[in-house]
Amino acid sequence: LVWGFAGWEAVASLAGDYRDPRRDVPRATAIAVAVVGVLYLGLSTTSVLVLGPAAGRSEAPLSDLMAIALGEQARVVTAVVAVLLTVGAMNAYFAGGSRLGAALARDGALPRWLAVGGGSGQVPRRSIALIRGLSTLSVAVSVALDLGLAPLMLLATGCFTLVYVLGTGAALRLLPRRSVGWWTALVAFASVVALLLANGAHALWALGLAALSLAYQHAARPGVPSAAP
Repeated sequence: LVWGFAGWEAVASLAGDYRDPRRDVPRATAIAVAVVGVLYLGLSTTSVLVLGPAAGRSEAPLSDLMAIALGEQARVVTAVVAVLLTVGAMNAYFAGGSRLGAALARDGALPRWLAVGGGSGQVPRRSIALIRGLSTLSVAVSVALDLGLAPLMLLATGCFTLVYVLGTGAALRLLPRRSVGWWTALVAFASVVALLLANGAHALWALGLAALSLAYQHAARPGVPSAAP
């Protein structure tokens, strides 16, 4: 059910393509939080009330809900809808991820050659190609090792959750202390830290990627020349 709300923040990476980012990003974020929050809470509540303890053991709780409500044939419809929604989410992530990669390269957090095409109205083809290549490689490795769906979901969940940990941690540092926003960020930070810990050893993948990113930034940082005597 974590995937019921994961990914709403990807819209921020496309801010450079908005007509008025200062107005549109907060508006889009507020709408996304409200809609996704209602859907997530509704789905979670319904799953627990209808399926009970079986919700935690089910591989597809939404499919089980649809089967109970409409019959077993509803599982096929649910699967088709899930595939279509997944394709839509992948498109959003490819667009947002490519923009984010180009922006990070522009700021020196990734190799500079990835920054090509990162301007407003441009297409970051190199960043898209890198994401496509890494995605293809991950699929090939998953098939070769026969990982199955559950480990892949947990690995991705760890990455999602770490993004939320870092985001809420940044909010705690940037927002005025003891303001309403700060307290909200504190509750969110504690929640996502608990979620990251609940992900177990699979969270090490996300932490490892973060460590590699920090190591690259440290290595790529130009040395500070010593002061002349």
